[in-house]
Amino acid sequence: MAVYYQQGEFKPVVPFMVIIKPEGNLEGVQEFTIPNDGLRHHILITTKSTEYPLLEMDGKSIIYRDKKVYDTRSLNSSYVGVRIDIGPGHHTLGSLYPSVLTVKLGIIIYAYSNNDIAYGFPV
Repeated sequence: MAVYYQQGEFKPVVPFMVIIKPEGNLEGVQEFTIPNDGLRHHILITTKSTEYPLLEMDGKSIIYRDKKVYDTRSLNSSYVGVRIDIGPGHHTLGSLYPSVLTVKLGIIIYAYSNNDIAYGFPV
């Protein structure tokens, strides 16, 4: 179980809980759909820092997207967390070069609004 808190622009965001299945090595292309429910949606990606530059989302390199990268090297970790704002619709996430490298990643989608509504789920 993971509980996520984020400071909002004007007030703290409603905390929410995500139940994460203990499955490792999420590989290959991950597909997911973001509902058009009026909430602000974000995707939180966890991957090895060496694989992060090779991530692509919707056919484009993730490096060029508007994102927030949480580097965990100061915690003696070889992983990085990446938060991206994302709109409604169908999306894919995977490796820029799938024949060369299969990126292993963890994905959590979460959303919130100013009306104290929030949810999150693993992909």
